[in-house]
Amino acid sequence: MASVQRQKDSKGKWRYRVQFYDQTGRRQTIWLGRVSEQVANEVAGHVEHLIDAVKYSTAVPAKTLEWLQDHAPEKAIERLAETGLCAARQRSTMAAFIEEYINSRKDAAPNTVRNFKSSRQKLIDFFGVEKFLHDISAGDADDWRQWLVNKNYSDSTISKTVKHAKHFLPWPSVRAW
Repeated sequence: MASVQRQKDSKGKWRYRVQFYDQTGRRQTIWLGRVSEQVANEVAGHVEHLIDAVKYSTAVPAKTLEWLQDHAPEKAIERLAETGLCAARQRSTMAAFIEEYINSRKDAAPNTVRNFKSSRQKLIDFFGVEKFLHDISAGDADDWRQWLVNKNYSDSTISKTVKHAKHFLPWPSVRAW
């Protein structure tokens, strides 16, 4: 059973946490910070579903799986993984992910691969080699596009580069470009 507790911070605002007992009987805490009580209760519900799935060897409900994959904060995932309630997220750098994607495209013509590599290099020049995929927001993507404009690339080059980024980057925020 997961419980929600609230505590006032130094500014007098409520901060929430979810507490639960892991498989060994130790109490674990996930700090959620300044969120609404409704959000805290929803997170506690997902944690309860995970506890039940592990305890009774049943399937995790689809809604909880979706939350884990798309909406759960990174800190919550790490905490749940530490207690054995879920697997840790695979953190991949953008450069490694794109390189793997390009190498997997055995059907692509040589010029297509060359163009993909050119677009990958423009992303790396802006974000760096060590930037994680999930750390890039839609705002970062807009900044990158503006960086391409400021570098005086032609409109067609910018268009093609952004199209490639949309093609081989998996997160929804890129789709909004």
